Amino acid sequence: MRRALSLLFIAMLLLPYANVTAKPVLESAVDFIKDSKSISNETKSVSLALMAMVESAGKVEEDLSPYIDEYVDFLLENQNPDDGWGYSPGQSSDVLDTSYAVVALSKAAEYYGYGTSQHTSLRIVADRGAKFIKNAFNGEAWGYTPNTKSEFYPTVIALWALGNRGYSWESSYMLKRGVSFLESIKSYPGFTSTEIEALRLIAYKSIKYTPADIEKRLASLKDSLDKSSLSTKERVLATYTLILYEGVSFDAAKALLTLEDIKKENPTYWENNLPLRDREIVPVSSYATLGFALVAEKLSEREENPFQSSCEELKSKQNEDGGWSYMIVSPSSEKVTYYALKSLKKCYFRDVSIDKGLEWTSARLSTLKEISEKQKELYGPYVYAILTLAEFNMLSDEQKEENIEFIKSLKMEDGKWGSFLGPQPFDTALAIRALLALGLSPEDSDIQKAKKWLLSVSKEGWGIFLRTKYYEYMVTQDVSTTLEVLEALAPISTKEELEPHIEWLLKQRNEDGGWPDIKENTLGGVVIYRGESHMDLTIRVEELLEPLGYNLRDEVFNWIQTHEEENILDSALKTGFLSQIKFVPKVVLYDVIRLIGEENFTLAYAPGRRGTAEVAKEAVDNFFDANITLEEFKGINDGNYIVLTDYNDVNISDYNPDITLKVNDSNIVLNEKTYDKGKTIVLVPGKYEKGVILFVLYPEDMKSAVETFFNSGLIKYLKGKALVIKFEDKNNDGIASLEELSAEVMG
Repeated sequence: MRRALSLLFIAMLLLPYANVTAKPVLESAVDFIKDSKSISNETKSVSLALMAMVESAGKVEEDLSPYIDEYVDFLLENQNPDDGWGYSPGQSSDVLDTSYAVVALSKAAEYYGYGTSQHTSLRIVADRGAKFIKNAFNGEAWGYTPNTKSEFYPTVIALWALGNRGYSWESSYMLKRGVSFLESIKSYPGFTSTEIEALRLIAYKSIKYTPADIEKRLASLKDSLDKSSLSTKERVLATYTLILYEGVSFDAAKALLTLEDIKKENPTYWENNLPLRDREIVPVSSYATLGFALVAEKLSEREENPFQSSCEELKSKQNEDGGWSYMIVSPSSEKVTYYALKSLKKCYFRDVSIDKGLEWTSARLSTLKEISEKQKELYGPYVYAILTLAEFNMLSDEQKEENIEFIKSLKMEDGKWGSFLGPQPFDTALAIRALLALGLSPEDSDIQKAKKWLLSVSKEGWGIFLRTKYYEYMVTQDVSTTLEVLEALAPISTKEELEPHIEWLLKQRNEDGGWPDIKENTLGGVVIYRGESHMDLTIRVEELLEPLGYNLRDEVFNWIQTHEEENILDSALKTGFLSQIKFVPKVVLYDVIRLIGEENFTLAYAPGRRGTAEVAKEAVDNFFDANITLEEFKGINDGNYIVLTDYNDVNISDYNPDITLKVNDSNIVLNEKTYDKGKTIVLVPGKYEKGVILFVLYPEDMKSAVETFFNSGLIKYLKGKALVIKFEDKNNDGIASLEELSAEVMG
């Protein structure tokens, strides 16, 4: 959702207490609230503290679930047999405390989530509490206990509670009478007019009742918040109410900043020159925490680099003997080990797992060679052992020559290798791959004859080849054989020579985007078999075709994301494939802003922008109590950055997968929306493996607007996927004032 507003009101849109300012305040507030039961075990205090923790969950670093569980259990344990709650454990039920408990347990049920056992049980308990409240209705409103005189405080909290149980003003006679009673209240002992109005509006929001003069009432609350004489209790209630109705607004920003200043004076809880009575400490601090939590964003989940995690997983699947097998319980396989080591080479410069795998392969080579010699044909595992050792330069020149001669000795005739069925494309392809890996020239006569034969026996794909005294033909064509042949021919052939086979390969793709070994078999024109897609084949197809100009990487990556690995060969090939994918984690402005002041940052500026950079540095240092480094922008290296540069100087997509930025002579296009390049500043967050980045992109003649933005302090409250700031020079003086800036938040 995008909203455009004046930068004068930027705090409106940005203040989801974008957590460099809000986060420390919220963290310390929650630190107090989570243990507040030791200060007060009154039902109201415990309930409000529970509400504050539920609203803060996921917005602070600490896992609050143990504390939420503890406070929920406390309320459950202290519900009376009549389904109500008293002032404190063991006391008789009353409407006020039952109502607070019902609100808190309703919020907790939402926290646990629909369908969970906690949600179900809390919903039942809260509904029983709501029944107690409804039974206590006296025909006009509510008193402190059933069948007593109507009073403001129990009535306003009763409406809040019933609203949280799904009751609305429009459909409930009881709630309509309650609203009428509350509207008649002008004063109430122990409560100021500001507190009465705030609580009234909180209740109305809950039961979906909107007074006709709501704007006037909110304006009155805003006026109250401007008064320095306002008590802490009045201020937190008015602030929370304002945020409930307006979300993040300029007025809410001012109110929260005032609370933050109060908090700085006393880091434990909110207190000003009008001291709180001890029993008010927890409720008032809870309301303040609720206000900050409402405008805070959920912390971004830390995304794991799929390549790195895939490397670790593949490494963990290595067998004790050093090889890798198709399945966990099966013997090590030379083919799987080849692909595993080839992938791990991309994961680690050198690792004990690689050394162990190479030792196993080296030890196996002579045995595999003996098997080939005995069978008088090229043995697949022998070839993969050769490919592995050649890949890691583990063979001496003498060994290479020896194995070249041995492979050539196994040919059935010039340029053909095979089995008891005669010359086979699969065996011949393996021979080409092995000979090339051993350093034999592509111009060698056997290699050239093998190529010629392979291209002559089929015009589209390869499979089992049958030759008799009278005829020869390709019995079947399958993807695995075709891949093996194309992988062998690709280094020694032109694209044009391979194109018919590539076209056949592309036609074998399943509708789900993957490749099977055999797409389908038919009998009498009826399909009797459809092959399932396999990850190893799908990845090998992409890696074969990418150098030939076929761009399938994104499609195959998306396919991999939605399909499980069937075996360790899949894992090995997946790891190698993921090494080609640039990992760009999702990021929002908050992810960057929250770290300024906590971690080291470099403010890097494009040539000619040092003056603006100095203004920005001074502002950032001041607002975040930081000491960032200033240097000319020469690229992103290690660490965190704020980068002041032009639109064309960086490729945003390298650092943010959710933002597309296109630039032409007069406009920029940000996520398909067009802006005037000469009047626009764009703030985009970025993230990479070694840090976070705040890109501040603008034409050089917008430097005044950039300096005004930084000096406003509004950078403290950035949120969303990106921020667009537009400058309209209303007085044509070329100097940007806050009133001449407008902004739009993306996301």
